[in-house]
Amino acid sequence: MARLRLFGFAIGFAGLLGVTAGPASAGGDRHPLFNDQGTLTWYTNLDEAQAVARATGKLIFIESGRRACGNCRHVVEEVLPASNVRSRIAEFAIGLADDCDESDPRVSAMLSSGVPDATVLPLCGFVTPELKWVTGFSGYMDPGSFSGHLTLARDRWEQVAKYRIRSGRAAPACPVPAPAPPCPVPAPAPAPFHYPAPTPRPTPAPVPAPAPAPAPPPMPPPPPPLAVRPPKPVTPAPPFKQDPLPMPKSGPFLTEPAPALPRIAVVPPVVKPIQPPAALPAPVVAAKPPVLAALGPPMPRARAAAVEGRWGDVLKVNDEPLPLSSTERSELDALVRRAKDWVSGSFEAVLTSARARKYLDAKRTLTVLTTQLDGTTCPGLIDAERGVRAVDRLSAIDQGAPEQSDAPEQLRKSAYAEFRGTRWAPLFRGRAAGR
Repeated sequence: MARLRLFGFAIGFAGLLGVTAGPASAGGDRHPLFNDQGTLTWYTNLDEAQAVARATGKLIFIESGRRACGNCRHVVEEVLPASNVRSRIAEFAIGLADDCDESDPRVSAMLSSGVPDATVLPLCGFVTPELKWVTGFSGYMDPGSFSGHLTLARDRWEQVAKYRIRSGRAAPACPVPAPAPPCPVPAPAPAPFHYPAPTPRPTPAPVPAPAPAPAPPPMPPPPPPLAVRPPKPVTPAPPFKQDPLPMPKSGPFLTEPAPALPRIAVVPPVVKPIQPPAALPAPVVAAKPPVLAALGPPMPRARAAAVEGRWGDVLKVNDEPLPLSSTERSELDALVRRAKDWVSGSFEAVLTSARARKYLDAKRTLTVLTTQLDGTTCPGLIDAERGVRAVDRLSAIDQGAPEQSDAPEQLRKSAYAEFRGTRWAPLFRGRAAGR
């Protein structure tokens, strides 16, 4: 009997273990690598995440990275738990943690298509339960910029839901704004008001018809036509005859000869001999400038440039193939790090001025950056030139005509697509989301 009780207890305990262990092995759990403080329910299998997303009507937030990636840890442990992110993302998304070293080919294909030419981890993106791309990014991300991705993802997902409802397809269960309260039932209309019947008016007496007008008297007959007399014949006048004047037989103009005209002396022109042209002076050829002397030792030049704040010249010295000792190389590397910190700080100042709509300050900083980095191999030169275009585009959008209500939004979306993947994209993403 004791054996039977012990056997029944073992069977019941095993069944209890099976019941409690079953849900733990299936379904979502915490992030396998980092602690997001319970912000999302995470899955590591794409098919399982896709089934849950279809059942709940939510999007799938993909985070592809590795444990040694600092940006990956920052996104999961600092960005997702942020107050302006945690309260929103769990409403319409679940998590999919993907190992970038052993990634699912389908996940890799979606991320490569949504975030092309990405070179920095993590690779993140929102997709629908049917694995259609919504939005995403790669690399470092701050909570403010991530909040812009949340707004864009939710807006697009709600548009898909409305389109499916209009087209008769099954709409996703994405949480949409609560419907408006029902309109109050109007009170019954009052009985129609009837005007009293009009009092009949007396019929007026008939007016007698006017007497017909008398006929006009007959017109007298026209008079007979007048007789036309024929014209009298006109007798032509006799031709006029003029008697010739008698010519004199003699006279002074016939007997006296005409006086001779005075002869005019012809003075021959004076011909001056042609003087040969004066010889042109020989051209003065400027002497070639002398060859500039050497600029001097590299380290004194780098130190002087750092003291004067000419960090571009410090980078130019670093670009030269210089035979330096180990001590000089260490000192030059320290100066180069300070120059790069100056470049990064200048870009942050440009972003701050652009967000505050101080476009002139942003362009002045970019002009200083472009002037300093001209002639160097620093990649910040290309980013500064791209920043000038971004600030000009942002200024033009903010100064648009008020009657063009849809144009600024379309321009921001176009600008965001152009600068996506750069440090300038958040300027247009936040504004396009209404931030």
